[in-house]
Amino acid sequence: MRTADIDAPIREFVDDVPSACHANGQSCGLREVLFCIRDIPYGRPTAPREPLAVLAEWKGTCSGKHLLASRVLGIMRVKTRLYYQPYRLDDACEDLPLDVVQPYVGHGIWDVHNFLEIDTAAGPLKVDLTWSRELAGFGFPTTLAWDGASHFRIAAPSGQALPVTHPAELNDTKEALLQRLNSPAARTLRERYIEDLAEFETCHCPLRAREDSMEGTLADIRERHPR
Repeated sequence: MRTADIDAPIREFVDDVPSACHANGQSCGLREVLFCIRDIPYGRPTAPREPLAVLAEWKGTCSGKHLLASRVLGIMRVKTRLYYQPYRLDDACEDLPLDVVQPYVGHGIWDVHNFLEIDTAAGPLKVDLTWSRELAGFGFPTTLAWDGASHFRIAAPSGQALPVTHPAELNDTKEALLQRLNSPAARTLRERYIEDLAEFETCHCPLRAREDSMEGTLADIRERHPR
């Protein structure tokens, strides 16, 4: 299959966001596109870490959402770099709601977070699209407003982040790290933790189709940044 055929759904998304903006008398820029990806609900699609599955099923985790964002921004001619950052779940207690993370503290669980760095007129900026705007009200570190000249909030404790040289290798790199850092019991608990995060979003945030989700995102941007 040709690359153009594979990228067709992603190109369609790149066209959909400006169309939705213009239909509501709103200009479209990088922020609008990023926030529409940010507001894809947290959860694992059938094919984890696969951008097309994230789009088709309208859910993704940090890896899938940022791989999708990298592909989208590539079409928009924005240069991106993908990063991975190992961290202990115990160190994330201050960055996530305590009732979500507390059952998993003290078990030696390591996770590997992903985010992007993008080139802008203001210089290289960190972009993290992991948590939707709805989750911000529950204490998740979500970037709700962006001026195009500052970093997004990173959905992991501060630590050393390393570049992913080839995005196609992210899955193998992440799995190898998780296996090396975690005991078998800790890996099992980490899987349950990811499932609990997805269930939290499902239970507390309204389920929306892609078009409704995008419209909600753009309405929120209009409210926060009237032109």
